[in-house]
Amino acid sequence: MIDKLEALLTEFPGPANRTRCFAHIINLIAKSVIRQFDVPKAREGETIDEAMTELRALAGDIDVEEMLARAANSNEGEDEEDEHEHDDEDGVEGWVDERQEMSEVEVMELDADVQPVRMMLVKLHKTVFAIKNSSTLILPKWFSTLEDLKLSHRMMPRDVTTRWNSTYDMLVFAVTYREALDVITADREMKL
Repeated sequence: MIDKLEALLTEFPGPANRTRCFAHIINLIAKSVIRQFDVPKAREGETIDEAMTELRALAGDIDVEEMLARAANSNEGEDEEDEHEHDDEDGVEGWVDERQEMSEVEVMELDADVQPVRMMLVKLHKTVFAIKNSSTLILPKWFSTLEDLKLSHRMMPRDVTTRWNSTYDMLVFAVTYREALDVITADREMKL
């Protein structure tokens, strides 16, 4: 559109004066911050420490879980149009990976600092998936735990890659419902 305006209006300076919408800028900033907490992909010949080995083992099937969750949402018709609108491929134009500009030592320090947060996010993600997808064992236990603790019956929001604010929603819920999460994850029968 900017190129067409430049061709139609001689006074219009074109791409040099392009301004992104505020929501797109917020989206890019949020994705940039959240990406620091993603589980790093394995690289060939890479030596990893015990903490990273544990994290990758725990997060091993998260991509499969994400795919199953998306399929379930599209079958239910939930936000199908909106989900495609905010797809990662469409939303990263203009995004800069700050890690690319860091030295190897700085990247290692950052990875060590965010490791506990990565573990917590992976554990929450897997807990949400287990609760939502275990309609015969964990889900009834979840609702009975909420009832026992006199909390409103709610499902924990799922963290999905296509919506940056889903991580925030999941974390706010986890803080609010921490007591219920502690009870259900402490129960060995739930295998969480």
